[in-house]
Amino acid sequence: PYVAEAATHPDKIPALSWRTVRMLAAVGCVGSLGLLFVGPVMLSAVGAEYRAGGEDLLLLAAVFIPLSVVGAAYEGFARVQRKLRLQLTMTFVWTVIVIVGSLIATRHWGVTGVGVAYLAAESVCALVLIGPVVVWLRRRMYVTPPPRLSTVGAVPAVDG
Repeated sequence: PYVAEAATHPDKIPALSWRTVRMLAAVGCVGSLGLLFVGPVMLSAVGAEYRAGGEDLLLLAAVFIPLSVVGAAYEGFARVQRKLRLQLTMTFVWTVIVIVGSLIATRHWGVTGVGVAYLAAESVCALVLIGPVVVWLRRRMYVTPPPRLSTVGAVPAVDG
């Protein structure tokens, strides 16, 4: 929705950008809190073994979900700017960290190692992308968008 709204209403990009960040942050916080407080109860309902085996993964997920908000915000901003090189690079880096990290970490921590790899990948991406996200938000607050050109009501040129 952010990219479509920004394309339709370029004069509202600052407000849309901040609204998107607030929405992503709220969803990330609610998701994390849900994993922390509801997740263990749900695992217990399935079985004590599931809770024992999955509690560490829930904790790791609760930590890395808010970090993914940075990447999600950057992706939207990059699409509006039509500058996706850094986003694609970070997606590649994230993938490599998750795959290689999972191969290494599962030897030490079992399935929890996959969560550790995800946490490492999200941390690296958030660290790299937080700067551009902050710059985008700050710059958009003070830049007046270019006027929209409209052809509505214009008289078509006639060759004569």
